[in-house]
Amino acid sequence: VNIRSGRWKIKNIHFPKEKLKNLSYSKESLSLFEGSIKILVDVEEINKYDSKNSFLKINFQACSDKYCEANQTLTIKIDNNNAIISQ
Repeated sequence: VNIRSGRWKIKNIHFPKEKLKNLSYSKESLSLFEGSIKILVDVEEINKYDSKNSFLKINFQACSDKYCEANQTLTIKIDNNNAIISQ
């Protein structure tokens, strides 16, 4: 998770508790999240006069017991009123 912004910086990121799982293609247990998850991101305003929109980027990789897909990035555009305006 990262943020591209002149207005905000990330203070802390809260992930749900991961689950250790053994997948068919891995000799070691992997730390995974299953299903839908909620990630909380604490931010600090560092420049309230920055008028550009901010972008929150979340990098992730979806896997099944048989294979993992390529890494993906979800980009969320946030306007200056802190409203999500696109995903």
